[in-house]
Amino acid sequence: MNFRQLESFVTLASELHFGRAAALLHLSQPALSQQIRKLERELNKQLLVRSSRKVSLTSEGARFYPLARQALAHYQKAEALIAPEGDEFSAVHVGYVGSALMSETLLEQLRLFEQNHQGVLRLQEANVQTQLSMLETSELDCAIIRGPIPLSSRFCKMVIAKQPLICALPQALAQGLSEPLSLSDLSELPFILIEDPPGTGLTGAIIAACDKAGFVPRYQQSVVSVNAALAMVAIGLGAAIIPQCMVSQNFAKVCYFQLKDELAPSELLFLYRRNNHHPGLIELASQLDVL
Repeated sequence: MNFRQLESFVTLASELHFGRAAALLHLSQPALSQQIRKLERELNKQLLVRSSRKVSLTSEGARFYPLARQALAHYQKAEALIAPEGDEFSAVHVGYVGSALMSETLLEQLRLFEQNHQGVLRLQEANVQTQLSMLETSELDCAIIRGPIPLSSRFCKMVIAKQPLICALPQALAQGLSEPLSLSDLSELPFILIEDPPGTGLTGAIIAACDKAGFVPRYQQSVVSVNAALAMVAIGLGAAIIPQCMVSQNFAKVCYFQLKDELAPSELLFLYRRNNHHPGLIELASQLDVL
């Protein structure tokens, strides 16, 4: 059970109308329904009765409602008490893919924001799919992910870094190869790919590039991060296409090659809901917009 779930339940229980509650919470109605279902699953209780015309509390929901309001009030008081003195806004919840933190420019901007607003940043590593879902349900204020992503009128998107893509190969498979490689040189090799939703993230970019080169990459292993992909390469399981910034990880038994294909650079994106007016988020977005 978390703050967002409690806030969603209390607001919906007060309004007894999904449309009004969703508007107050700056959520879509499906995202609000998802928060309520998560809470009910965790409590193993049905809190609301839904029909096409109305929403009402079950007996368990009616008993839980005043307790949830109290818990929400205590949470807000506790957050206010531990907020740094003189700071004008509460926590900013930021999701990120692990490879994003290899960008020294991004790190410097996050460092500057933390210096100006100590204790406000709440950073959480998660893959693209999880971050997009958490944005929808307001569990994150913003997401730092690798493009491409589907266009959505609900989100604002900024490109905060562009990084070239290179190839990582196990030492055994790299024998006799010289730079630059062509993607087509890799067509018979197994690939290590990140578990991104179809057409999105780093994997979406890689599959599109391979398609342009005339082949479909053969999956050997799916992983959740670029670091894990490099570890799989080091073990000898296959090839990986990675942002050039990841070379600094210095995995043993991994060889890196420039690619001669005209690949679009990997875009690091800053994403947030268009209707999120959190002042801390707005300041962070403004700060990153100069990159």
